[in-house]
Amino acid sequence: MGIRSLQTYITQFVKNGTVPVDIKEEIEKYRRQHNGEMPLIVIDLLSIHPLFYTNKQELVLGARYNVYKDRVIDLFSRIKSYGVRLVFFTDGPAREEKLPTCLKRRNNEYQRAMQALQVVYSGADLRSRLEDMDVASPVPFFGILRKMAKEFGDLNIAVRNECDIELADYATKNGALAIISNDTDFLIFEGDWKFWSSGHLNVFRLKTLEFNRQALRETLGLRPDQMAILATMSGNDLVPYDSVRRFHFQIKQRDRFHFRATASKILSLRLSTHTITDDDVRYITQLIFNNYNDREEDIKLVETSLKSYDYSRMNTEYNFKIPLRDVSDYGKFNYIILANVKYIVQCHHFDLSKKDLLPYFDIFSPLIRRIMGILLNHDKNDNSRRFYFKLDHNRDYEEVILNPEYPPCEVPPIDELLYENTGVNPHLDRTRLELACWQISSKLTPETLGSLPTENISNVATLLYLVELGQIDVDEADCLLLACNCPKDVCYSLRLNDIRYANERDVRLAFLFTSVLVYIRNCFCAVGLDDLRTLITFDGLYFHTLRQSWNVTDRAALLRPFAAIRIYAR
Repeated sequence: MGIRSLQTYITQFVKNGTVPVDIKEEIEKYRRQHNGEMPLIVIDLLSIHPLFYTNKQELVLGARYNVYKDRVIDLFSRIKSYGVRLVFFTDGPAREEKLPTCLKRRNNEYQRAMQALQVVYSGADLRSRLEDMDVASPVPFFGILRKMAKEFGDLNIAVRNECDIELADYATKNGALAIISNDTDFLIFEGDWKFWSSGHLNVFRLKTLEFNRQALRETLGLRPDQMAILATMSGNDLVPYDSVRRFHFQIKQRDRFHFRATASKILSLRLSTHTITDDDVRYITQLIFNNYNDREEDIKLVETSLKSYDYSRMNTEYNFKIPLRDVSDYGKFNYIILANVKYIVQCHHFDLSKKDLLPYFDIFSPLIRRIMGILLNHDKNDNSRRFYFKLDHNRDYEEVILNPEYPPCEVPPIDELLYENTGVNPHLDRTRLELACWQISSKLTPETLGSLPTENISNVATLLYLVELGQIDVDEADCLLLACNCPKDVCYSLRLNDIRYANERDVRLAFLFTSVLVYIRNCFCAVGLDDLRTLITFDGLYFHTLRQSWNVTDRAALLRPFAAIRIYAR
């Protein structure tokens, strides 16, 4: 994320570009210098998720969400114990101007996932073949991160602007000690905070590197207000790197470390001081794209890029029925539907070339359409919504228009449905359960759903949905259920070396289950039953251990504690 190769440049070619940081010592120093005031650290939540994985083999086996939760709690609690206030930021749905970049990333992620699956299909030893591969991270883990962030600090979901500028603006206005992230856009923003690397963070010793923004500017000879021009001319998430390569070639820089030459070019321009005018934008566009025909789309791209680093040009308007403070509490997917925002439905490790499972569009779209039918039931406007799905193994993600499927029962007003507490209005509570059941299965009743233990409601509902769709059999469902309830002593006794090879269908089922589970949780969120959106506890290593020994395992003993909740087997 951010500016290509800038992290490598500041690390290797800028004097004092990085500075070792002991987080505990920095917090204590801040308190001494500010009369005991509690410092603020702002964390880019998306940037820290790789810290909690053991290795790539573990990810391909379906991830270990129970273990990750323990690690997140350990990290956040230790930082909090030093006497610091934590505020977290994470992305909302991709903004319109970022969709091309995001779609390109999703297409690349699918190809990388297929490469990892090919290792499984080949029967090769997973330990040796996966380490050099770029394996996609498990998307469902972000739900755990968001939940834990709300327990240890304040969580903000960026929906008005890009996450990085909302985070940087907040840190600047609130006098933050530091920002923790790996996004090099934070080398561009102005502010008195420090930029600590999440990519170099040692979660055991709580030490990392600071990226020295002042040293970078001094090396390049640029003022803070000129750094946005550098980012735009270098290529970022808005201006594709391929678009600026010709410009780099023209300034005699054929390798990726063009930053000094680009800075020299900026200093040679006769740009307005501190404030960039429309003429400046036009001139910069002509230089970057080597195009003097003033193509409006290029000008708009450059203008948007420059604006994305300017706090004064942030969007501050929010006229929407879900209060901004509640977006993190009542679900990002609710916001996506209600705000009519385009959304990419990802399919990591869902091999569309295999025919033993339905296309993932056929699995996910019914749930999405029913969520739409509930949330948009009282909306008199056009209720179609636009999503991006990958419809075929050999095709990129493409836009699909979905129409809502409306429920047969009455839907309460959205404010009541989402915001009124459970336990206050019995009729509303009953209606919520009826709507939840309708989304998932015609065989599911409010009585059955209400009788399930809270910690397993999402798990069992997901298994019921998949069994009824014919995607998994009862034995597979049993193993998935057990893998969501792995005893802690068993969990921490498992070793990755015990699973050197994996069955290809089992690998895909692990990803299918956790991906569908996310949307089942969205179904509960859409009817105001947020308490039922329990965290994902699936342990992929335990699942594969069970599958490989299932024929010789004492199944009855393992399943006896769950006999009453195996509704998918009835």
